[in-house]
Amino acid sequence: MSMNARVLHYGTHMARRVAAMISLGLAVCLLAGACAAQQPTATPKIQLDRPLHAVSPTLYGLMTEEINYSYDGGLYAEMVRNRTFQDHGHWGVSNWNIVHRRNSAAAMSLDQKEGPSTALPHSLRIEVTQANTADQAGVENEGYWGIAVHPTTTYHGSLYARACTADIGPMSISIVNDETGKALATGTVPSLSTEWKRYEFTLSTGNVEAPRDNHLQFTFGHAGTVWIDLVSLFPLRTRTARMVTGRT
Repeated sequence: MSMNARVLHYGTHMARRVAAMISLGLAVCLLAGACAAQQPTATPKIQLDRPLHAVSPTLYGLMTEEINYSYDGGLYAEMVRNRTFQDHGHWGVSNWNIVHRRNSAAAMSLDQKEGPSTALPHSLRIEVTQANTADQAGVENEGYWGIAVHPTTTYHGSLYARACTADIGPMSISIVNDETGKALATGTVPSLSTEWKRYEFTLSTGNVEAPRDNHLQFTFGHAGTVWIDLVSLFPLRTRTARMVTGRT
């Protein structure tokens, strides 16, 4: 076959393929249009004066998504983060740090064998090796991006704790500003038992600014070992709501 014949044959073949593809495309478009034409148009009708089903007054939505601690640390007003020390690993216990002043000293660790109940079989072990009334030592919690407080507001707190000896003295509890080191609210648990017990405390702010760059401290003025678990802090106005939910 000559070169001209080959070119003519190839051109005829390509023309036929293009014509076939165009015909197929037109057929698909016509079929889609016919199907669309056969489908009836949906018209929603809303009859606001005729309720069909009763809806629970406690049903506020069908789905929520936990983003940026929108539940814990958000809708649920708990202020202590990682309060049962479930978040831990080789890096330590998340959101908890050691507090010591000048010559005081302390260490903390997760105790896997010591806890207030079978449901909470572990706890945070705090070993204060040196402290006095002026220079206390202990631990602090950073909260959810800080412990947010408001002026003239009372906060209700609780925790389970036990001490190695009954003479370790009082536990001091404070909300402390990160920048200034100033206590915005303080409270005390007078003494700790050598057995696991639940303790409650209140912290009240005065006419203070409302920053969230604060942390919650638990400190001691005597050497000794203390175990704590299920630490909680709530604005007092939400305490009743928390008790209704059954969460502790």
